[in-house]
Amino acid sequence: PTQTPLILWTVPPPTGSELTAAGIQPKASEVPVTAGMVKIAAGDFMMGSDAADAHSDEKPLHAVWLNDFWIDKTTVTNQAYQLCVDSGICTEPAEKNTKSRSDYYQNPAYANFPVVNVDWTQAVVYCNWKGKRLPTEAEWEKAAKGNDDRIYPWGNIPPDEYRLNFDNQIGDTVEVGKYLAGKSPYGVLDMSGNVWEWISDWYSDTYYQDIGNALISDPEGPENGSYRVLRGGSYGSKAWYVRVSVRSGNSETSISNSRGFRCAYSGEK
Repeated sequence: PTQTPLILWTVPPPTGSELTAAGIQPKASEVPVTAGMVKIAAGDFMMGSDAADAHSDEKPLHAVWLNDFWIDKTTVTNQAYQLCVDSGICTEPAEKNTKSRSDYYQNPAYANFPVVNVDWTQAVVYCNWKGKRLPTEAEWEKAAKGNDDRIYPWGNIPPDEYRLNFDNQIGDTVEVGKYLAGKSPYGVLDMSGNVWEWISDWYSDTYYQDIGNALISDPEGPENGSYRVLRGGSYGSKAWYVRVSVRSGNSETSISNSRGFRCAYSGEK
């Protein structure tokens, strides 16, 4: 007689979110790489600024083409970073305090706040652990401004306390994703204020002048340098510094309680 085939799995295996709901923490490899990320469709945009008050390193405004990529919707949190530490891959932040809090990093009250006091290499290690990478400077700026050359992620309305954490109005970090009114055209949050963000590129104050005005595709910054790019401004930044075209940089080994990061992903990188 014909035998009934053996069925090894009658329902789909549980997803990462289902495991979490059941009280089981999934491994990083069991969670889709793009979970918690926003897809930015391929296309060109205008990078930099030709505004009268823009710094020379933001000029000239130039066209950039980027292929599809994904970027984290928010900066990496204390809780998310701790999972990498628990795995034995990441190392703890150099300091666990912030400007006004002596116990920040492992305090459950701040689990959903941005991880800070991590250097560039620690950020790279975390993103690699997640199967991702740090965003390029061009990717970060496109995710923040879209393709209409806006000044801030939300548009051209001056910054206020409803759109971002800046100008020491709070005086320290706040939880990620708090300022929905400050989202970018793609729905990416916290691109201005709260914490500066590490970027993959080397920083050069003449990079835009060096590459010229011809359309460039998927730029990855200078081949070398002394500093890595930082973007977005922080809780202490004045309005001028939270513009999406503002560029800054610091050494890979430097840390700050106003500096964090988010990851990007493109599949092939």
